[in-house]
Amino acid sequence: DPLYHLYEPVDARLLNTKQAQSFDTIVTGFLETPNTPTLLVLGDYGTGKTSSCRYLFYHLAKDVLSGSGGRIPLYIPLKTYNYTGTTASLINTFLADNLALSRPTYEVFSALNRAGLLFLILDGFDEMARRVTRRVRDEAFRSLGALIGQNSKLLISGRPAYFPIHAELLDAVTLLHSRSTLDQLSGQLGRDLNSDHKVSISVIEPLSDPKVESFLRRRLTHAGLTQELVSQRTASMLSTIRNVYNLNELARRPILLEMIFGTVDKLGSTEVKTATDLYRLYTGYWLDIEIEKGEFRRLLSQSDRLVFALKLAWSLLSS
Repeated sequence: DPLYHLYEPVDARLLNTKQAQSFDTIVTGFLETPNTPTLLVLGDYGTGKTSSCRYLFYHLAKDVLSGSGGRIPLYIPLKTYNYTGTTASLINTFLADNLALSRPTYEVFSALNRAGLLFLILDGFDEMARRVTRRVRDEAFRSLGALIGQNSKLLISGRPAYFPIHAELLDAVTLLHSRSTLDQLSGQLGRDLNSDHKVSISVIEPLSDPKVESFLRRRLTHAGLTQELVSQRTASMLSTIRNVYNLNELARRPILLEMIFGTVDKLGSTEVKTATDLYRLYTGYWLDIEIEKGEFRRLLSQSDRLVFALKLAWSLLSS
């Protein structure tokens, strides 16, 4: 998996703290903290939530398999919840499809979880339902509460924008526990939650300047360039990012930095003078790739495909 070579560790910040820490440090602290069974990881689109969760799972699994001990990590994409409806069926589907168990049983899984042997990495709470209402959001979080017990450890990731207002997010998180949570946020909600178990909330931080540079270096090194060329190309791309209006801000999200890297590296920094140039060149490059995928993709010409995308974007924006 390219992620093994290209992943740039992200930083995160615990809610109500100012100091950012590495994502791994926060997870390690969470796993070592008693009476805090849930870590909620928030991040906007493209900030690296899924990549971080997958990378975390890989290394924790390697530790367990090598005999270093620790909980058994299970990476569960919550978008599969769309096809299951209940937490028990979600887990059974995961056990059957991902672990290829011929007779998966939620009871056995639940016993392991209650015993404190598992670390559940639940990725994408914002993908649990196709049509989202306040009731659907509450039901989804309440159902996840079935996975939480005195000895359990869950990491749940998702976008904060899934909730129209911040208070709804906090209310939904309290549904994760029957006796409810978040002593630290009682004041914000205006009521005493009086919980025995807590939820730790962290927010993924934008990439810093050193991390942007490291991100670019990893990709150029993985492409097989010499260290001299890596340094030259990295410096050239960083100069473009700093000098083109808005690119420096866009580069703080891994998914957009990937787009910047793919465009500038292939087409040359001289062609990118504005953020609009970046979008235009990247879209053109994507359309070229699509048209080369076969005869079926040529049923729509490049120009028609572009017109369709523009009209769709305008329709979504205006409505």
